[in-house]
Amino acid sequence: MFQLITDSTSDLTKEEWTRDGVEVVPLNVEFAGKHFQDRLTLAPDDFYGLLAESEELPKT
Repeated sequence: MFQLITDSTSDLTKEEWTRDGVEVVPLNVEFAGKHFQDRLTLAPDDFYGLLAESEELPKT
């Protein structure tokens, strides 16, 4: 038996994760001193919005 594990920056959709039984580990992201977990507390669209607004690049 085996388990597929990936981080949340993979290009898999939530439907693919669920269908294929892939375990997803959220990537930690820091923007201007604020901490987020990718796809849990920071949606992809929000990430790109912050990226466009921020003068600093995010840290992982």
